[in-house]
Order: sequence, then structure tokens, then C-alpha cells
Amino acid sequence: MVRAKVEPIREPSRDQKREITLMLNDVYDIEKQCYKKSETDASVAEVLGTGILWGWVAKIREDMFGPDGNEDDQLTVGEAKLWIARADEHIAKFEKQINALQTTLNNIQATRKEVDGFLQTLERMAK
Repeated sequence: MVRAKVEPIREPSRDQKREITLMLNDVYDIEKQCYKKSETDASVAEVLGTGILWGWVAKIREDMFGPDGNEDDQLTVGEAKLWIARADEHIAKFEKQINALQTTLNNIQATRKEVDGFLQTLERMAK
């Protein structure tokens, strides 16, 4: 029987936890509940190096700071909402114009029908 060697789950050292916490103090906005600019768990781990895993950063961030996400993501959502609002304004404007054009078209068609009827009456009278 072959026994597989079970490795213990790697955990950050006390020094690594301290490094992560110190960096999170610089790059995480507690009031906004997100990373500043485009920072992420992975970018923090990459900058710190020294074998620090992004999962460790994520766990410490969740436990001590707040949820994931960053300002750039929030700006993108905000910009998308702004574009949707602008598109809605244009749609409403075009719908009014379309309604006005439809009314004009209906009036022209009704007038043409009246003129056609008048013309037919004149032709019958001329016979």
C-alpha cells in the first residue's frame, strides 16, 4: 500500500502577515470599502513578493479591512450608469420626434386621401 504524503496547508508567517497588513493600510480605503485605484489582492501579493500568496492577502483583507473590489471598478460602473442615463435621454427625445413624425405622416396621408377623393369627384363630374 502506497501512502500519499499529506503536506500541511501553507500559512503566512507572522512577518508576512505584518507585511501584508502594512501594505493594505496603504492601498485599501476602509471608508470606501475597496482598494485604491486598480489595486487587487494579487497586485499586493506580487509587490510584496517573498512567497506571499494572493489568497493570504485576500483572507487578511476580508478579516481586517473589507470586501474585494477597487476604485477603478467602481468608476467603470459609475461611467456605465452615466452612459445608460444619457442613452435614456436620447431615446426619450427620439421617441418624441418619432411620435411627431408619425402624426405628420398620418396628417399627410389623410390629406392625400381627401385630395384623391376630391379628384375622383371632379373626374366623375367631368364625365
